[in-house]
Amino acid sequence: MNFKSLVPASVLALALPFVVGGCEDAANAITEVQSAACCTDPTAVAQSLPLSAQGQFLVTLEGVDALAAAAEGSATEVANACRAIAVDLGATATELDAGDKATSIAATADAHCKLAASKLNGALGGTKLTIAFDPPTCEASVSARAECQGRCDVDANCKANVTLPTCTGGELVVECGGSCDLEPGKVSMECTGKCEASCTGSCTAEANVAIACDGVCRGTCSADAAGGGNGIQADGTCKGKCDGTCELRAGAKVTCEGKCDGSCTGKCSASATAPKVRCSGKCSATATPLECKGGKLEGGCTVKADCNASCEASVQAHASCTPPVLTITGGGNVKAVVATLEKNLPVLISVLKVRAKNLAEASVNVGASVKAVGTLDPKAAGCVISYAAKALKAGSNIDAALKGSISVTGSVGIAQ
Repeated sequence: MNFKSLVPASVLALALPFVVGGCEDAANAITEVQSAACCTDPTAVAQSLPLSAQGQFLVTLEGVDALAAAAEGSATEVANACRAIAVDLGATATELDAGDKATSIAATADAHCKLAASKLNGALGGTKLTIAFDPPTCEASVSARAECQGRCDVDANCKANVTLPTCTGGELVVECGGSCDLEPGKVSMECTGKCEASCTGSCTAEANVAIACDGVCRGTCSADAAGGGNGIQADGTCKGKCDGTCELRAGAKVTCEGKCDGSCTGKCSASATAPKVRCSGKCSATATPLECKGGKLEGGCTVKADCNASCEASVQAHASCTPPVLTITGGGNVKAVVATLEKNLPVLISVLKVRAKNLAEASVNVGASVKAVGTLDPKAAGCVISYAAKALKAGSNIDAALKGSISVTGSVGIAQ
């Protein structure tokens, strides 16, 4: 991303002298002009703009702040995971110095991940591991996006349950006042309610009726003569009936007589404790969208494209990502490697497969929005310069997080 390309030349000419002249020291911004150029008080700058521009101005700056925080957080997580792997595999204090004493989180991630990859290669000694995992997912909030879109325009009236968005490439999870049916072509759907087919995830007993279980029973496990389960297994899991909550083992599919919280292969309807169903299928009543899981949130309210881009960036930056659970085989003679990978690799896989891509897309959206803000009013010039620089730093952190993840995941055979 080219910092100067984000800002019109006229804005650069107006604001750059003040930025170069000491904007990092807020005390230097002693005049109204300097304060605007240094963007020491974005709210005050917004209030000086025309009313029609205030919403877009603040939404854009908030989008940059969200991106910057998420990018730094991802780079920090990657750096910490890589450092932990290196330490677990015998890294010395001297070897860790390059990362520990680096002057930026991007440099820290780079040094620690290169060291972790080196330690992994040495510890494996040619041993090939097979690492299986379900794809990590990120969940973007529909309500946060609608709220942001509503602030883009003083005349906007954005309600997510009226202007229903879409979740391209994923599942739109809604709160449904009735029941949900599978969408055509789908084999399962998200369901928190009564699953009238096979449930995966967890199943909780209701009305004192024990439920079928094939996994870990958080309650009392007993045999199920009709279903063929003989109760507690040698490894402590339950195959039979559970009078509490059953965390189903991977791949297990049971008919959940209680409340399913996971995926359902049929109708998802109200239960004793879930009068409103959370699902990703076709709702038979009023549906309130909650989040986009594993896809890109699109559509919804119609607002200015540049302001909407900032909302997209903010929602992507705030998305909650779930790291995958790993199954590692072939590592019987490198137990220390397997142990540290089980603890630290999920974060790196999450960044590699979804988080870095989402943040990079958010960075592009923010870049376009910051450039547009620069044309709103000359008084916004300093904030454009200041926040363009912040977006540029976020881009560096995203790049470092991705490269660090690649160096480690690649050393254990995980492709990009």
